[in-house]
Amino acid sequence: MNQLNTSSLRPNLPYSAFKILLGIALFAVIFNLFSHSANGQTPFNGMSIQEVAIDPAVIGTIDAALPGASLPRCWRVYICMDDPDYELQAIFGDNNYNWICTTTTNFYQSLPNSNELATGVNPAFFGFIPASVYDSWFTIGLTYTSNTATVTGSPDPFPTFEAGNSFIVNDNIGTSVIGLWLPPLSEGRADADNKLLIAQITTDGIFSMNLNFQFRRLNSDGTIYFPITTPLVTNVFVDGTPGAEVDVCPIVFLSTELLSFKGEQKEDQVNLYWSTASETNNDFFTIERSQDGVNYEEILQMDGAGTTSLTNHYTAIDSKPLPGVSYYRLKQTDFNGEFEYTDPISVDFTDFDLTVYPNPAHDQISISGDTKDVRYFRFRDASGQLIREWEKSDGQTFLLGDMNLSSGVYFVEMEYLNGFVQYERLVVR
Repeated sequence: MNQLNTSSLRPNLPYSAFKILLGIALFAVIFNLFSHSANGQTPFNGMSIQEVAIDPAVIGTIDAALPGASLPRCWRVYICMDDPDYELQAIFGDNNYNWICTTTTNFYQSLPNSNELATGVNPAFFGFIPASVYDSWFTIGLTYTSNTATVTGSPDPFPTFEAGNSFIVNDNIGTSVIGLWLPPLSEGRADADNKLLIAQITTDGIFSMNLNFQFRRLNSDGTIYFPITTPLVTNVFVDGTPGAEVDVCPIVFLSTELLSFKGEQKEDQVNLYWSTASETNNDFFTIERSQDGVNYEEILQMDGAGTTSLTNHYTAIDSKPLPGVSYYRLKQTDFNGEFEYTDPISVDFTDFDLTVYPNPAHDQISISGDTKDVRYFRFRDASGQLIREWEKSDGQTFLLGDMNLSSGVYFVEMEYLNGFVQYERLVVR
């Protein structure tokens, strides 16, 4: 487990940046650039977030659609661009660069399965459904129906977002890249304030996004530059909390040391991530774990960077996690022996051990193992297209003849209550 800094970081999993200092809720963005253009240039210059005031007359409608006790907040999220020779071509996700949008509660949508893009928002309906003004959606440049960005790739991650839930693009079984794409010379250039709108988010929880951007170079007259260059900016992490607002472009970081500390299950292990904006006399980090949130034990140590003004990202692995919910905290120790702790984080580790049999199959399949935490079973073809979906209550044995399948490779998808999705490859003869 080696220390990584921003000059070579290619993280496998997402993590986000959020901390409360001195009672002030902060909004933080950290980014790592990987340029794939001929000249190594990208126009990316940070992120900006601005809160949209919610009309008190519709607050009850929004509250009714959200589960938490806190009042909902609505934000506009912007990308900062400082080079007029480029436009934003796409927001995307794939197996290498995760595209994630999550919240601790739900995203507000005025109707179930309403809109995931600004293209689906029609202002003509605002008078009939006032709360639809605050729907959550993605865009590139413009609000509402004038935006021409479209979703490409399969399986489409947005139906869950339309229904108010989180989504993740990180392990595709269909198209290798899923994204929101904009035709050339459309709305992908920033306004005079160097800001370009990419999302509206309404939630009564804390939202997080992991974003990847592709840019297209333009000539001075606005036409497409040939040869076309498409530099990438990957793994941009955005966190928002109720009441937080940073409406500057780019965001200027406060002189905090620790930017983030996150953890999540990845198959049979727990991955832990943290980032520092700077370090002074930092000797080492210690990861401590607890099952009750009170009594902690040390599970590993990692060297710090000493004294540096560079942003550093760290990754550690708990290869033998405890079952159920565990609490992790990070201890940072200076060369002089002084130390401090982060607030603890929790990770719910579930042992996913399900098997699909027989494999190869002909007439029917069964799923064995502990399915108590499974929500849905789905059957997909080799391109990722959904063929059939069952709720867990439908049982664990399924007839293949009802689906008129031809011989070939398919995937059985199992979605758990916590949103984790497991795939099992199935050969049908």
